[in-house]
Amino acid sequence: MVSGTDAQRALQLFRSLLKTEQKYIRQEARAQFIANRHLKDPDAIAERIQDGMERLEYALHYGIPYPRLSHVKQSPRRQYLDKPQDSVEAPKPSGLSKLDQALAKKAAEKQAQWDSS
Repeated sequence: MVSGTDAQRALQLFRSLLKTEQKYIRQEARAQFIANRHLKDPDAIAERIQDGMERLEYALHYGIPYPRLSHVKQSPRRQYLDKPQDSVEAPKPSGLSKLDQALAKKAAEKQAQWDSS
């Protein structure tokens, strides 16, 4: 059960987060407008307006005011199988199979030495 003080602290945290987010949005918008206020070229102005519209669309779509990282892979991290299989063996990277081959060769050499002595 949640006590009254915990509920108040949670509500206070929620309000602080909202205020911080609003403050960030205002600061970022102001900084972008100030940085681009010197522009006179209509093409450059149109490009900056398009960039601003894209950021607004990202903010509305993803629910966050922060710019989306372009280097982050956009596909899901896990690949799901269409149907379950009894045993799925993960493929070994090529470097690992070479290591396995080298270890097997060394083990065979040691076994041959052991057998000959």
